[in-house]
Amino acid sequence: MPRKSCRAPSQLPYVVLALMLVLRCPAFAVPLAVAVTALAPVMVTAQEPDDDLDDDDGDDDDGGFDVDDLDDYDDFDDDDGERVDELNDDLERFEDELTDEEGFLTATAEIIAFDVEPDQLRIVESLGFRLIERQPLSGVAGSIDRLEAPAEYATLEQAIDALRSAVPAAPFDVNHLYDLPESDPTAAGPDVAAGAIGNPGAGQGVRIGIIDTLVDPDHPSLRGQRLSVRDFAGSGDRDRVHATAVASILVGRDDEAGYLGLLPAGELFAVNVFTLGEEGRPRTDTFTMIRALDWLAEQRVDVISVSVAGPPSTALEAMLGRLQSLGHLVVAAVGNDGPAAPPLYPAAYANVIGVTAVDADLRVYRRAGRGAHVDYSARGVRVRAAVANGGYAAFTGTSFATPVIAALLAGERRNTGSGRQTTGDRKIRDLGRPGRDEVYGDGLLLASDP
Repeated sequence: MPRKSCRAPSQLPYVVLALMLVLRCPAFAVPLAVAVTALAPVMVTAQEPDDDLDDDDGDDDDGGFDVDDLDDYDDFDDDDGERVDELNDDLERFEDELTDEEGFLTATAEIIAFDVEPDQLRIVESLGFRLIERQPLSGVAGSIDRLEAPAEYATLEQAIDALRSAVPAAPFDVNHLYDLPESDPTAAGPDVAAGAIGNPGAGQGVRIGIIDTLVDPDHPSLRGQRLSVRDFAGSGDRDRVHATAVASILVGRDDEAGYLGLLPAGELFAVNVFTLGEEGRPRTDTFTMIRALDWLAEQRVDVISVSVAGPPSTALEAMLGRLQSLGHLVVAAVGNDGPAAPPLYPAAYANVIGVTAVDADLRVYRRAGRGAHVDYSARGVRVRAAVANGGYAAFTGTSFATPVIAALLAGERRNTGSGRQTTGDRKIRDLGRPGRDEVYGDGLLLASDP
């Protein structure tokens, strides 16, 4: 399955990494200064000019930065040194965690394989690999395996290379870790609705799934709605804030509070895949995500909204290809790591619809990822949604725009019966530069006529 052609629009991440290195070891300051002096002309000429330095109209999809984009990085200007301490803590924590050869975090020193046939498994075991666990995937008629490598391989990468050489048709990979896209804190005050597709009867007959944290089914907006909740995560604490907000955007209804989601008559299947890490941040892995996606396929959902962002994975890629072949649409947030961030997955896969967020004035969210993998824009800044344990607040982030696109596509499929992942006759409002761009994708997706 091809990935969308993506590029990081700036050298700023390298500057940040250099700064972190100097903070950790001042002895690197002199050689780094020499290197930067030598490379500066190349870096400057390689950076395309920005088209709107005086203001941010959101159309700087040429890879440049607006003046107000610098606000995304003001955390490094901290006179009291607290931010420096945080960076040092992060570095020390990452030194103790497992990573693959590209530096992506992995859950365990294990290998996972998607849908390995019995004869292929015999070859794998003949090489000394031990099958730790095999989970049937009834929704996609396959399986997911966890393997332990023999001690003769110095690294997981060497073990995976051996497996790929012996069984090239099967996807093997490490068990990568994935994060919940980090968004702005919830806030009180002025907020906006995500938008309205219809009325209290909107969504009749629609089946939609979400891969997220754990939903609070007792929230007034979800109590009595058609909601099924499953938890595939391992032991540990749970976040209930994010998924409860997403669920309310999709199927919430609270007449007393005057709250109405996009598809209040629809049926929602919500899967938790996250546990809270030591730092309190939700985190999941490839193995858990594939099991959750399989359960949603088993429930025959029309569209799956994914609030996960992280590295590429051949096993996850294979699973997504299987879902597409079975007619499921997958929609994912492009992430909130900033306009200079590299593409995040699964949104960057070609058969996944990548979603960015815009505000009430249709300006792109300042922390949204950018690139060729951005397909559609939707309202995702200060969106009114449910707060776990009661009440409502304003939520911001690309993962709050993602359920809007998921709802629109689910409604479209129900109205037209279309199973194709194409723009077709969809109603789209172009944003930014004319045509598709790396900031807004094809533009703001609008509700189709029934």
